[in-house]
Amino acid sequence: MTGEVILGDCLKVMKRFPDGHFDSVIVDPPYGTTALDFDQTPIDWAAWWAEVHRVTKETAVIVCFAADLFTVDLIQSNRKKLPLPAGVGKDHAHRVSGRQPQAAAGA
Repeated sequence: MTGEVILGDCLKVMKRFPDGHFDSVIVDPPYGTTALDFDQTPIDWAAWWAEVHRVTKETAVIVCFAADLFTVDLIQSNRKKLPLPAGVGKDHAHRVSGRQPQAAAGA
């Protein structure tokens, strides 16, 4: 198994890859909650989600780090894709990405 860390403007970088290319996407986007320069870069979440869903496989895992009120913004940014039943169950991580978790091999 190999992996690569890619640094760059996420929307520009993702356009270089074909549909269904990635098994996972792991991001720690700017939260926009501090006065630090790197934290002030706005993200077009509608465009971001469209590209992420395009470049990932249907079974891909999408991990987005978030904290505090940014968590709410992140969830709201993909609300149409979220199957939010009443209550939060043990398998709720997929609700932000809109993808259903896959059973582990041998499970």
